[in-house]
Amino acid sequence: GGLGGQDMPELTEVRLGPGRLGLTISGQPAVLPIAADRWLRGLIPGSPPVAFACRGAWTPEGRFEAELRMIETPHAAYLALDPASRQFTLTWREPTLHSRDLTGYRA
Repeated sequence: GGLGGQDMPELTEVRLGPGRLGLTISGQPAVLPIAADRWLRGLIPGSPPVAFACRGAWTPEGRFEAELRMIETPHAAYLALDPASRQFTLTWREPTLHSRDLTGYRA
C-alpha cells in the first residue's frame, strides 16, 4: 500500500497478527510482540539489534495504533494502520539525531 506521512522510508510493509506486529525494514523481516494492556519487549535485527517496547490497540474508528519505544533512548515512534485503505504511517515523536532510520542506535 501507499505510505503517507512516512518518517521511515525503509519500512515497507506492516503486517498485524494475533499478539504480533510484523515489519519489513530494508527488506528484512522483523516481528515484535504487541499487546493492548501492557508493554512487550522485542528486537529488530541489526548490527547491533535494536530493542523496542511496544503497545498497541484498535481505535473505535477501526484503525490500529501502536507506540514503539526504543528502549534506553528518548525515541518513540507512532504507527497507525488503516485496514480499510491498506495504508500505514509511522511518525517519530522525537526525531532521531543522525537520520530518520534505526542505524547507529544501541539499546
